[in-house]
Amino acid sequence: SADKGLHVTLAEGASFGEGALVTATRREATVTALSDCVLLQVRASALVGELGEALRGELAGVRAQITSQLLETTPFFRSLSKEQLRDLGPIMELEYYSAGQQIFAEGDAGDRFFILLEGRVDTHRTFSGARVEVRTYRPRDTTTWFGEMALMTALAAADDESSFRRRRAGAVRGAVASAGEAVKVLVVRSPHFSRFLEIVPTFGAMVKVSHQAFAALNKMTARQHTIGDIQHDAMLAARRTSNGIERSFVASSLQR
Repeated sequence: SADKGLHVTLAEGASFGEGALVTATRREATVTALSDCVLLQVRASALVGELGEALRGELAGVRAQITSQLLETTPFFRSLSKEQLRDLGPIMELEYYSAGQQIFAEGDAGDRFFILLEGRVDTHRTFSGARVEVRTYRPRDTTTWFGEMALMTALAAADDESSFRRRRAGAVRGAVASAGEAVKVLVVRSPHFSRFLEIVPTFGAMVKVSHQAFAALNKMTARQHTIGDIQHDAMLAARRTSNGIERSFVASSLQR
């Protein structure tokens, strides 16, 4: 990977390229032959039937390992045990977004949450027609995840955990998230969210506190905007009344 300054030389019998095959994502490195080589190539189309089943079984461990290594680059998740990182592998996916691309919109169904690995994500909300910036996320921040609030809200509202697991999505999104620059994220989808919290209980406890604070902030912001709207409407009404009085005064003066 030239962008990260990592260089590895592979010997005879080594395999490469399986990461993108099992995660269905783009290539993360450039591979160059340093001498004449004979390679055995396996295409994605070969992952069918008994051979495909056997290969998928072998590569499942590779996928989990790749996910673990990616999680270890983030401040919070690098503190997890190897067992936790291993268990998280099968329930996560990689996604990419181009600079300027919208990741989700306000009002969308919350069907997954994101862990930022590379790039920058900007979030904002709309109150009374005005855009309000919420937060900017970067990979080295203490909190590198976003989009979990919709899932936490749905989980809290569900009758029980099994009913939440049956949902295809969480609550609606309360903000817009966009890629401020090219972004790479790990994704946990709604059906796997409860399992994710089981594996990382400290995450759930921490996010619940954030969720409560977020809800309180929403109420406060909404109240401030409501008060602002009332003040604005009162000002307009006062101006209209004042203008009406002035026009009446002018008309009365002309009649005299």
